[in-house]
Amino acid sequence: MPVLTDARLVELRVWWLASAAKRAAKHHPEESKEAQIAVRRFSRPVYPVFLPCKRRASKQQRVDAPANRQPESSLGLVPNISSAYSTPSRSRNPAPAARSGNKMESRRKVRNQSKVNHDTKLWSLLSAFRLLRFGVWDRLSFSSFPFVGFYTRHDVWTTLITNADYLSGLLTLDYSLKRVGSKYPLLALYTDTFPAEGHAALDARRIPKRHIPYLLPSAHKDYSNDTRFYDCWSKLTPFSLVDYDRVVQLDSDMLVLRNMDELMDIELDDPALGGTGPRVFAASHACVCNPLHKPHYPKDWNSSNCAFTSQHSHPDKAQRQGAPPTAGLSIPNGGLQVVNPSMGVYDRILECLRNPRATSNYDFADQSLLADLFPGRWVAIPYTYNALKTLRWKGVHEAIWRDDEIKNIHYILSPKPWDETWRGDAANDEKAASRSVDETHAWWWKITEERYAEERRLGIPKDRF
Repeated sequence: MPVLTDARLVELRVWWLASAAKRAAKHHPEESKEAQIAVRRFSRPVYPVFLPCKRRASKQQRVDAPANRQPESSLGLVPNISSAYSTPSRSRNPAPAARSGNKMESRRKVRNQSKVNHDTKLWSLLSAFRLLRFGVWDRLSFSSFPFVGFYTRHDVWTTLITNADYLSGLLTLDYSLKRVGSKYPLLALYTDTFPAEGHAALDARRIPKRHIPYLLPSAHKDYSNDTRFYDCWSKLTPFSLVDYDRVVQLDSDMLVLRNMDELMDIELDDPALGGTGPRVFAASHACVCNPLHKPHYPKDWNSSNCAFTSQHSHPDKAQRQGAPPTAGLSIPNGGLQVVNPSMGVYDRILECLRNPRATSNYDFADQSLLADLFPGRWVAIPYTYNALKTLRWKGVHEAIWRDDEIKNIHYILSPKPWDETWRGDAANDEKAASRSVDETHAWWWKITEERYAEERRLGIPKDRF
């Protein structure tokens, strides 16, 4: 059985869109005039073009095909997909008539037929774009797609970038994902404040990007003690990216050490539930120990109320399973969020941002909002997917930390690894590593040095990032 190529799968999908558009026009006569016009453009029978290819016939066989044969689609027949995979028998002795005739005339017929097939395929692809343009896409559902096995999910990693301060982190994050062999791209979500030099750095490394609005609550919330929280509201944007099936939001100050593509397969609520189900999103817990003893943090942020403290007696289990979402103060960390984008959920988030009574109490921006809006209705994943560097510190949660189990380390708080003044291979230079305020910063620099070497090999212009 021949293997279907990507181009052939595209043709099958386009044919299905054409058929579904016709059904939408038939069963929804109230459709807008523009959509009906788009649907009528699919009246031309195109199905034979989309059948999986049989073995290509010889030129002589194509010339000898009956000229008055009607295509199956014009007869209203339901195509038999399995028969399309069969290989036609090849005759060693074609009929005498096949060997006669004008040779130049035969070539002309073959050339004209090839042009017709090419034009038909081109028209079919353009028709798919017309579906999007005229809004017929909203009528179509891939759940009824007859070729279920051919549907490809669209999953993506995303990260927010608002200025050049975190750009070094983003570039190393992207490199670390590729380094561990992730199947999914990293999409940079940038705001209007992102500078031109940042765009140039992303473009040079072919990192895809997408503009998003800068989210803020309607009533001003003072974060002068932690100005980073002003940007954190925009990390809620992935809930609105409905052109993707699964989005995993990562902070730009993260470093992926092991493949974690399995996050794309975590079971979450269907987007149609609009945030009313028990598994709205997935994240790991926030550490509420306040190891730096910041005075402006809430009084209940202490180790006795931390969800990770409840796992100290079962460190092996902590590597595979997160504490229940209701453990501790029940606050997720916003650094890594696994979501099935849903406009229903996003509308609830926007409504909450317009409520000053609620946002005035959100000391930790996005993660406070999610904890308040979906209490206990999220999936808690192990700390290894969002390993806050402070968990490793003595007296915090070293009881559960395992260096060899970490999949993704999160460099929370300041300074960041790229803020340190020294440069060098910390993995082989103990003196250089000792200058770091945190031993895990050496891990970041080791992979960043690998990135620099790879960029030099690829001829990417050297920059300060």
